[in-house]
Amino acid sequence: MIPPPAGPAFGLLELCSVARGMRTADAMVKRAPVLVRRAGTVHPGKYLVFIQGGVDEVAEALEAGRQVAAETLIDRLFLPYPHDDLVACLDGPRTPAIEALGILEAFAVAATLAIAEHGAHHAVALPDGALDRLASLTQRTRRR
Repeated sequence: MIPPPAGPAFGLLELCSVARGMRTADAMVKRAPVLVRRAGTVHPGKYLVFIQGGVDEVAEALEAGRQVAAETLIDRLFLPYPHDDLVACLDGPRTPAIEALGILEAFAVAATLAIAEHGAHHAVALPDGALDRLASLTQRTRRR
């Protein structure tokens, strides 16, 4: 069997049942040729299926998964043509090192990825020295 190619789309289903999550992942890969980037538990009682592939294939696999997940589906995400920075972030550590880091917490993994994608598309590069000036201003404000 030829492995499915990595593609320009991501899909994610998050469920509140491990057993149904496994059945869902099985249905998704049987419906369309997609690459499973991750399938497994992410929190006690929650199961995540994260796939990649062609836009149409991911959409088709997500629909199959949604049907099987039924009432156990917590959240879902379809990202055709995700931003390159999001792809790089999911593939491993960034090089060179970054100057600043923002931390985002959400109940569902799908919501977190959607927000990261939005941020990657709308991020603004700060001019050199802007973070130092902001840190200095913050320290002066705290002293008062």
